[in-house]
Formats: sequence, structure tokens, C-alpha cells
Amino acid sequence: MKSTFKIALLGALCAFFTLGLIACGDDGGEPDVESQASLGNLDAADQAVIAGDLLGEALAAYKNGDANTAAELVDQAYLEHFELVEGPLGEIDPELNEQIEQGTREDLRALIADGAKPGAVAKQVAALKAAIGLAVKALRKDEAGPK
Repeated sequence: MKSTFKIALLGALCAFFTLGLIACGDDGGEPDVESQASLGNLDAADQAVIAGDLLGEALAAYKNGDANTAAELVDQAYLEHFELVEGPLGEIDPELNEQIEQGTREDLRALIADGAKPGAVAKQVAALKAAIGLAVKALRKDEAGPK
């Protein structure tokens, strides 16, 4: 009886927090064009660095057997940080932008959801972090202007 109560309570808490997150969020779509356009290249570069750091944390969580936390960190990296980079980076290097977007939003999420081996997830994270490094350089170079 006690375990049934705990399961019911856990389910109710999960539902409560999920509804709270939905209520606090926006429409779930992409950030509005105004917020993307107003982000300067240096700010976008900083957001890209944060996204890369979060992908590293996601990999560490996955290697420790916590796929749920890993998935949440990937979502946070993409939705809260990289989406802010897409506008400025898309103006400079649309192919690199698409590579990072696809690699994070679809490929990395799928690997984690499918329970891939940690080595496969590590390989994808390494490729994404390398691409993010190129994005950061491109954004900072573009902000500095021609020399």
C-alpha cells in the first residue's frame, strides 16, 4: 500500500511540475524574430559557448547512467541557448548553423532516447562542440569586422 501511494504521489508531482513548466513557457515555438535579431554576434557567441558547456554536462550525465538528465541538458542547450544563436549564425554561415541545429535537435536527442552506447553519444557531442567552436570563432570574427 505504501509503494502504491508513493507512485501515485510521484505521478501527481510530475504532472504538477509539467503543467507548471507549460504554463510558464511560451507557445513552445521558436524564439521570436525580434529577440534573435537583437542579439549581437558577441552575445550569440557567448550563448553558443554555454550551449557547448551544457552538451558536455549532458555527456557526463549520460556516462553516469542518467539519460533523463542528459536529455534535459541537451534540450536546455538547444532551446535556451542555441536557438538564440541561430539568427546571427545563420547570417554568417547557414550551413554550419544547420549542422549544429540538426546535430543537436535531432541526432543527439535520438541517440540519447535510443539508449545508444556512451561512445556514440561522446562522438556526437565532440563533433557538436567542434562545430560550436567554429561558430563562436565566426561570430566573434564577424563582430570585429574586417582587419
